[in-house]
Amino acid sequence: MAVEANLANVETPASLFDIADEHLGSVDILINNASGWVADTFKADGEDRLHRALQPLTAATMDQVLSVDARGSALMIAELARRHRAEAGSWGRIVSLSSGGPDGFPEEVSYGAAKAALENLTMSAAYELAD
Repeated sequence: MAVEANLANVETPASLFDIADEHLGSVDILINNASGWVADTFKADGEDRLHRALQPLTAATMDQVLSVDARGSALMIAELARRHRAEAGSWGRIVSLSSGGPDGFPEEVSYGAAKAALENLTMSAAYELAD
C-alpha cells in the first residue's frame, strides 16, 4: 500500500500513523527518508556542478526543506514516541537517512542544514527513548 503525504503539513504524522495502525497494526519501526530538496546557495545564481539551476538561499527555500526534512521528521519521531508510550511498547527502531556530513553541502545549503538537523534529532531521540 502506498500513501502520498506532505510532511510540511503538521497533521500528516498522526494521519500516517492512523493509516498504518488501521492497515498494518502498531508501528514499531520508523524510517525517515523524506526530502523537500531544493538547490539553493549562498553564491550568485547560476548552475551547480551537474548543470542544474541554482537559486539564492531565501526564507522560502529554507522553510521548504526544513519543514519536511527536519520538522516533519521530528514530528514523525514524536508521534512514534507518543504512541509507543501509550501502548506500553517495549521495542522499536528509528532509522533516519541522511547525506552530506561535517564538510557541509555546497549548492544544496538548505538540504544540508536540514539533514544535519535530522541527524541531531535522531541522536537525541536515541538518547531519550533508548529505555
